[in-house]
Amino acid sequence: MGKISRIDGMYTSATAITANTTTASESAAIYVGVAGNYEFYVNGAWVHFKAVPAGTVLRVRATGARDQGDSSAPAPGEIVFLS
Repeated sequence: MGKISRIDGMYTSATAITANTTTASESAAIYVGVAGNYEFYVNGAWVHFKAVPAGTVLRVRATGARDQGDSSAPAPGEIVFLS
């Protein structure tokens, strides 16, 4: 987990998601580093986000992430949970 400086209303930590499990610490938001179709584990269910552009910050509280096409784990830097 990396630390980033806190500036009023900003995030204080970032965690690259590299496993397709549902057990990550809950995010306050999600940074998408590579455009694509992703599923995020939100409130006990996988939710599909289609055609997410690279560089997008989704204000979603999730505990898991995976590639939508084959349910594989995201590559490092592809999905970053912010909190």
